[in-house]
Amino acid sequence: MSAPGPLSIAEESWRDHTRLSNGAAVERLIETTAGVQETFGYLVKVGAEECEIVMTVAGRHLNIADNLHGGVVCTLLDAACSYACVRHADPRMAVPVVTLSLTTQFVGTVQQGRLLTRARVLGGGRKTLFAEGEIYSQDGRLLAKANGNWKLLQRRTESDGDGTARARSLG
Repeated sequence: MSAPGPLSIAEESWRDHTRLSNGAAVERLIETTAGVQETFGYLVKVGAEECEIVMTVAGRHLNIADNLHGGVVCTLLDAACSYACVRHADPRMAVPVVTLSLTTQFVGTVQQGRLLTRARVLGGGRKTLFAEGEIYSQDGRLLAKANGNWKLLQRRTESDGDGTARARSLG
């Protein structure tokens, strides 16, 4: 993936974008008020070949040295790669995945501004996918790269007795 250059995401309404930074159409925009996405405050844009996450750095994302915390960087890379794997496995995004491994290389940091995390699937098979991701600062600097493996899970059609469907491993 090539560096996107300075981000052109409007401060007042970045959730209205219908294109990824590479110009591809956004198939699905994911906003949620649950879990880590709500805690971190990011937006997920899913395209046919790539996934992007956009987030504005806030005080809660910084470490004791007032730099973007490495755990936040890893979380964004993991989430973007996971969404890319989910989309790759099933265009309806109905197949959940779990991370088997994630290797991250940190090359820079920021204290503020917007972040762009991009991810794509490199390949894989019926049970495991391989993906890579990059995270960029608002001025287009590469902050970190990651690659890893994700295991595909399969939705059960029956419930677990309490009315909720549970995921189970394909293998």
